[in-house]
Amino acid sequence: MSYFLYVIGPKGGPLKIGISNDAYKRRGELNIGNHQYLYIHHKVEFATKQEAEDAERNLHFFYQDHHLRGEWFKLYPQDLDRIKDKIVLATNACLEWVDKSWKVTRKACDKFTPSVFKKSRLALELTYTDIANDPSVSISENVIENFENGTNTLGYDRVEVLMEFFTRKGIEFISQGDSREYQILI
Repeated sequence: MSYFLYVIGPKGGPLKIGISNDAYKRRGELNIGNHQYLYIHHKVEFATKQEAEDAERNLHFFYQDHHLRGEWFKLYPQDLDRIKDKIVLATNACLEWVDKSWKVTRKACDKFTPSVFKKSRLALELTYTDIANDPSVSISENVIENFENGTNTLGYDRVEVLMEFFTRKGIEFISQGDSREYQILI
């Protein structure tokens, strides 16, 4: 089975660098939770999943200074020529840029999971309406509920708004080592 390294994103960026055995299906999945239409800006086919993962890891390593969240990078379609050049380098079997154990560092917005949101909300005995009606939040009740239920993701800006809201209410977010999500302290 072939695997693809893809570069997907809206026309104006940012760009997601990932792998899939079906880049078009993956774009469709990502489009569901995105307010902008996503395009496949570039894709490269690999014979094995391991080759695709190695190339992806090398690119993530190279662009780590542009990392936003997950596999999203502060890169834009005008950067594609440079990205394509790096893909050629990243797929060169003679070049090992990065140890196979290296992973992109999780950002605060990645650790603020729906579970962390729910624990924070329940600890403060708040409803979705309480949060949505706070003037500093400006996020609809429906979007908040869907995030907590895991049916929708939030962009970096909205995550920051919610973390600031809970911090003002007395919640402290604690990152413990390589934990995939924050622990909360009231």
